[in-house]
Amino acid sequence: MNRRALYLVIVLVVAAVLFKMYSGTENQPAGPPQLSAIEIRDDFADLSDNKLPVEPVLGGTFFTTALMYPDGFEGLAGDRFYAVVEDGHVLYTLGYELVEKEVDGEKKLDYKLILQEEDLVTPDEPYEEWKLVGDKLVKQNPSSPGEQMQDG
Repeated sequence: MNRRALYLVIVLVVAAVLFKMYSGTENQPAGPPQLSAIEIRDDFADLSDNKLPVEPVLGGTFFTTALMYPDGFEGLAGDRFYAVVEDGHVLYTLGYELVEKEVDGEKKLDYKLILQEEDLVTPDEPYEEWKLVGDKLVKQNPSSPGEQMQDG
């Protein structure tokens, strides 16, 4: 085989390898937007920047005491979760559904209020409850007491 043919074969092999490496990742459409339980925890850990549908009593400040995720929660559009908030005088259960919206051409998830009840209301379906202790969510489940929600 002459040198020119050998160089051509080498160039074609390198081009094929590069094409295979880079073509598979850029052309794949992004999956559906998703919000993890960790991201929701972070959003609800500090309510100072969240617009809540209820007003605190006697000028208090609301804080989240628990989050409840129905079994099978994946953080996709249509999934629901529940936040328990209180201000020291009243307690509310707020139910949210994750809804998809487009912001600057990019699909994102937002919270849509679906339930607002004074006092504690638990979901009809099986769920996991996580109590907010400091900046950590601790799972409230007799079969695994003390389990903490891990970041990442």
